[in-house]
Amino acid sequence: MGAMRSFQGFSAPCSHADQNRTQKKKKKKNPPVLDLITFFVQFHMRKVVFTACYVVSYRFNFRGFRWLQAMIFAIEEINNSSTLLPNITLGYRIFDTCNTVSKALEATLSFVAQNKIDSLNLDEFCNCTDHIPSTIAVVGAAGSAVSTAVANLLGLFYIPQISYASSSRLLSNKNQYKSFMRTIPSDEYQATAMADVIDYFQWNWVIAVASDDDYGRPGIEKFEKEMEERDICIHLNELISQYMEDHEIQALADRIENSSAKVIVVFASGPDMEPLIKEMVRRNITDRIWIASEAWASSSLIAKPEYLDVVAGTVGFALKGGHIPEFKDFLQQVQPKKNAHNEFVREFWEETFNCYLKDSRRRHQSDNGSTSFRPWCTGEEDITSVETPYLDYTHLRISYNVYVAVYSIAQALQNILTCKPGHGLFANNSCADIKKMEAWQVKRCTFSTNRDAKPV
Repeated sequence: MGAMRSFQGFSAPCSHADQNRTQKKKKKKNPPVLDLITFFVQFHMRKVVFTACYVVSYRFNFRGFRWLQAMIFAIEEINNSSTLLPNITLGYRIFDTCNTVSKALEATLSFVAQNKIDSLNLDEFCNCTDHIPSTIAVVGAAGSAVSTAVANLLGLFYIPQISYASSSRLLSNKNQYKSFMRTIPSDEYQATAMADVIDYFQWNWVIAVASDDDYGRPGIEKFEKEMEERDICIHLNELISQYMEDHEIQALADRIENSSAKVIVVFASGPDMEPLIKEMVRRNITDRIWIASEAWASSSLIAKPEYLDVVAGTVGFALKGGHIPEFKDFLQQVQPKKNAHNEFVREFWEETFNCYLKDSRRRHQSDNGSTSFRPWCTGEEDITSVETPYLDYTHLRISYNVYVAVYSIAQALQNILTCKPGHGLFANNSCADIKKMEAWQVKRCTFSTNRDAKPV
């Protein structure tokens, strides 16, 4: 998911724009800023392959922006709480992974290096007034391939990582991914459920398709084992990618069209799936039954009116949704003037209203290097007047997973804060000093995803 640029880092309090939402809660007086939570999200979905992430042709990821807002919302709730981490303010930094391993590792190395500098206690020798606190936890990434690469690096330094959407069963290997956790179930269960559905309807001749990455390959491998145990045959087994050439997509469509199997099981993401669906629509192949993994079952890239004849009747899997009180109001209150420091908000606004804000960096970066016509934005447009996936809060699944991930980190820090000497997890049952703790100490504490720990 495309376009990388030099994104700014933020430290809490990042925004106090929503004063009405928090004014009834007890405010913390001059709280110290405590270490950083790093958030990985992909904001752009590429149409073509680019060598640089700041591209001239891309699609903004509105769902990804909502996930980011869920993270900010959770942190602001915690920072305004008088019971959870009182007198402590959490900060955060945001990185766009562009859904690429290289960009995610580039960001990871930047804060891992910062953590190592901090461990040398250089503040004793210099006055580091612009010092950025260490990263004590990472939330993300979304894609399993990206999370796998990041987890390999973070595990070396015992920096806890909590993904909100990476479901690859390979990530369950605690010997290899020592610091990785997640708030989404493993694909182990989904693959079994897919096989159960096929067995229930007595379909005995199917096609298996998977993304050619660490999400699709392990998922479809588990599915194949489940099918073998049930004596159900797989006629074709194919790998797909959003970067496949047109002739490769056409050849795959040929094999599907010529197959007598009418049931197609797909373990893939929306971007990887879209080229195949487009080709199926072009050929008007409408007599197939699709079994969809959660990554594309509710994808806005696939749920389009022009694809309906092909994908209507799809049997899809979805994550259990959750409720985030007051989140709806928070989403609706986003506005460039209230979030002037946040370049993501500005880009979201321009893509939502198809306009340019004053001093927009994107005004001069359009297709073929020419300036495309868009009217000027005032920054005061009514966000509720447009249809956008960003405001689809009826079934909060990944957004809820992000919310829970942030609270699990906060609860681990609360455990450190309330630790009593003689009952700690460190040498001689000692406690960590929350003002001087390191990421590995946070990892040692119990992470809780129990929402009962959330202050009401």
